[in-house]
Amino acid sequence: MAFTYNLNDATDTSSQMRLEIGDMRVDPNGILPEGRNFQDNELDWFFTQEGSLRGAVARTFEAASAEWAKYPEELQLGPERQKVPASVYFAQRAQYIRDEIIRRGSGGVGSRAVTRADGYSDDVDNVTQ
Repeated sequence: MAFTYNLNDATDTSSQMRLEIGDMRVDPNGILPEGRNFQDNELDWFFTQEGSLRGAVARTFEAASAEWAKYPEELQLGPERQKVPASVYFAQRAQYIRDEIIRRGSGGVGSRAVTRADGYSDDVDNVTQ
């Protein structure tokens, strides 16, 4: 398993994704349960499946949400001591990015229909604003 974080290489999508998702410090400081990190090959697979950096970041948050759904932990948000289940937090981050892709119409190469959690489908290629 490999962990790479090097923003000096403009072609390294794994590092770019790590910056976007906040997974920049190696175990035990990763964003997954028990402080694990996503592995480079997992991030590369998300990028290949999505075909765009933003889509891959959303897919990564969706995967983090699925991992956290197995645990009852909550994340503290801000100084107000507001807490939210970790799986919900990551799902909301993913949805925000999916909505941003739709708003901007920037599905890009490999854009695809996105099945939302509510069961409806958003065709990223055919959005008109």
